[in-house]
Amino acid sequence: EEVGRGLELLESRELLRRVRRSGVPGDVEYVFRYAVSRDVALAQLPGRVLVERHLRAADWAALLDVPRPGLLAFHYDRAIALADADGTPVEAMERRAWEALVGASARAAAAGDDALAVSCLDHALDRCPPGEPERVWLVTHHRRILDSLGTRYRRRP
Repeated sequence: EEVGRGLELLESRELLRRVRRSGVPGDVEYVFRYAVSRDVALAQLPGRVLVERHLRAADWAALLDVPRPGLLAFHYDRAIALADADGTPVEAMERRAWEALVGASARAAAAGDDALAVSCLDHALDRCPPGEPERVWLVTHHRRILDSLGTRYRRRP
């Protein structure tokens, strides 16, 4: 309730606006009304706080009933870039990112959404470093799914 009141106050002051159709069904979504307001607000936060908030957002995105690989990848990518810029080791975050995407792929496959399952694996492969021992499994798993789909799935360019 407190968060809702705060968001409504920011909306009444025209700093935020409510999105008509949330990207997550059943949720209320707000965005900054002006990009400059967003940029000023973000500039006030220390890098470590932004890293933590992006990781929390990624954790939330990983729990969605319908996986959103782009959203999940975005928040992990931002957290990793910010941490790397501060000289913080990012290997654990990188691993966490691709593991979350593999998990999202499994949930999508279980729900029968093959295209989404492959998309999640595409994002996971983009984040799994070449020297990672589990990359061989990931590439093999990705190839096996694509082979099983045959012509029913065409990878997006």
